[in-house]
Amino acid sequence: MPNRMIRVLVLALAAIAIHAVPAAASTVTLTMDDLPTQSVNGLVHPAGITFGFTVNSVGNLDARYRLGGPGQITYVQDPSIEGTTLGVLSLTFSSPTPLLEFGVARNIQANVLNGAGVELFDASNISLGVTSLALVRMPSYAEARFAYSGVPVKRATVNFTTAAFQVGGSRFAFDNLKFSVVPEPTAAVLAVFSLVGVSRVRVPAHRRERRFQLAR
Repeated sequence: MPNRMIRVLVLALAAIAIHAVPAAASTVTLTMDDLPTQSVNGLVHPAGITFGFTVNSVGNLDARYRLGGPGQITYVQDPSIEGTTLGVLSLTFSSPTPLLEFGVARNIQANVLNGAGVELFDASNISLGVTSLALVRMPSYAEARFAYSGVPVKRATVNFTTAAFQVGGSRFAFDNLKFSVVPEPTAAVLAVFSLVGVSRVRVPAHRRERRFQLAR
């Protein structure tokens, strides 16, 4: 079979493989009990997420992974991420996720109309808008659940400065983070592309040998 036809055939197989073997997304839930206690600002989690925490737009250490908070309530259970409500928690995903859920709480025994502002950003870092969370009073904390599915999200921020520090509770808790992870291309797809690379290398070498024989 002519080399050009082989290359066309291999490229066609590669295109078929990409569409026939889609990467299946898996769902991850972090309950904040899988890593040692540490600051979340700059924390790179093995599950595919990088945390950040700022106060007045400056990195801050007063938000920590695997701390105690409200105990056991509906959407948040100890351990959790716990920190000051003077700051903003950020989540950056290694691959954009079409699913995002979590629970959030503040240490106040009252309803908090605007207890946190959640802003989502797509893969191009364009804002998808801000959602205001209304927290409902529980025995020790006020809490709410955030749930989203739609355009894949690359980054999210949870702003706790939306409620006054004095009347909205001075501490927050964040727990039960759920998102999707899209794995790397499957082995079958990578193998096909390897064949494409081999065919591109071998064809020119064959042509050079043929030209040499004709010259003799």
